[in-house]
Amino acid sequence: MARLFPDADTRTAVSAEQPRLPISYYEQRIPGPAGWDDRPCGYLLFGPPYDLEARDARERGWAVDQISGGHLHQLVDPDAVAARLVAMTEDRGPAR
Repeated sequence: MARLFPDADTRTAVSAEQPRLPISYYEQRIPGPAGWDDRPCGYLLFGPPYDLEARDARERGWAVDQISGGHLHQLVDPDAVAARLVAMTEDRGPAR
C-alpha cells in the first residue's frame, strides 16, 4: 500500500484517520436505496483496473471521465481530480 501514496507524510496522515474495523464489517452486504442510480451521476476513473466499473457507469448513462493515475490519485494530484469532478458536474447541465 505504501507505494500508492505520494509521500510518507500523506500516508501517515491518511492512516491515522482510518478506523480499525473487524473483517466482518467488509463482509456484510448493505442494500442501496431503490432508484439511487436514476439520479445524475458520474464516474471518474484513474486507470485500467476500473474499466469494468466505467463500462457499467456508461451503461447507466452516467458521465464517465478518466485521469491517468493510481488507486489513490486524489492524494497525488488533488487539484486535477477536483477540477475534473467540477468539470463533469458543469458538463452535466442543469439538475433534473
